[in-house]
Amino acid sequence: MIRLLALLASALSLIFANSVQKVLLISFDGFRHDCLNDTFVPNIHRWARNSSWFKNGVESQRITMTAPNHLSIVTGLRESEHGIVGNFFYDEEKEQVFDPYNGTGRAGVVEDSETAKWFRGDPIWCVNQRQGGQSAVFYWPVGDFETARAVGVEARYIAEPDSTLHKRGFYYDGSFAKVMSVLDEVFGYLQDQLDVRERRNDTNVILTADHGHIQIEKGQIMCVNHVVPGVQGVDYQYTVFPRNETFAVEAYEAIKDAIRTRGLKMNVYWREDIPSSWNYVFPNRVGRIYIEPRAGAHVVMKCKYYSVNDSASSAHGHDATLPDMHALLVMDGPAFQKGVEIEEVPQNIDLYPLMGSILGLEMPPTAGKLDPISQALTNDAEL
Repeated sequence: MIRLLALLASALSLIFANSVQKVLLISFDGFRHDCLNDTFVPNIHRWARNSSWFKNGVESQRITMTAPNHLSIVTGLRESEHGIVGNFFYDEEKEQVFDPYNGTGRAGVVEDSETAKWFRGDPIWCVNQRQGGQSAVFYWPVGDFETARAVGVEARYIAEPDSTLHKRGFYYDGSFAKVMSVLDEVFGYLQDQLDVRERRNDTNVILTADHGHIQIEKGQIMCVNHVVPGVQGVDYQYTVFPRNETFAVEAYEAIKDAIRTRGLKMNVYWREDIPSSWNYVFPNRVGRIYIEPRAGAHVVMKCKYYSVNDSASSAHGHDATLPDMHALLVMDGPAFQKGVEIEEVPQNIDLYPLMGSILGLEMPPTAGKLDPISQALTNDAEL
């Protein structure tokens, strides 16, 4: 708790330093939209009721993973456009691994994964800087930097409740409720500081997340290396890079058979059969075989942290249209209406043009749009 408050305080010292209109973008990783209630998070719930609250949440991009969706939020691009197709993936052309979380343990991989060669797009903080503003980014996946001057755009990331949910799920031992209470206290501190520093009239707070979470059902985990010994793949991305075509056919049939015989809630695709409507495939970064978990199921390459019969954990990476995958979205500040509950579900890429509009920036073209997310804006806000 003390560490989280200290991190937030360091950010507030920047964004509260002058009176220009600002955007404070906060992501609580894995915060599902329907977990915003007065039981888990009374401070956030009280604030949401007096803000512009998208009651059914915001829809992520197709593969509901942390790195891809955090980049989509700040660039307005889909995974097939910005190129970050998972938290970890292999690029066949570069013959390199993208691994910002150091899951592979390779020397220098984290620093390399932070370079611009891996992604396309123009993050909101870069657009703001080029047009004369100042920006700060703290721990945001795919793009962490900070400035020492007063800022107009700040992006702040906290890795909870996602971290706890992966280990303990929603129901196992009360850990989820405890971490939500901590997040609620942290956010309550932010609200207090807005009042103490008299910044409510120029700070627009956007609270969101990258995806939701779904509880794993017993017997619904596939450990791919148990099904196909010697398979090569990248954990959490659900994609397999077979070493040759013969092995690819064997692996595909083995995975398909395991799904059928074990009654697993999963689909398996050849790369060329992945629906184009997903807007997911990026050249050289999706393996020959893709395994899609449906609600209640989970896919890992190696059962390092999970067992086949695990039912205490929660996961994401599922179809973004599932309600359980929707993240929270609440916005408050001078640009937003007060006490409004909105039923429509925008996409997270729509936040990009919205933030640009609030800041008066000339924005590059993206897939994001202002309808229905602009319903949160006041009549005085310029589009």
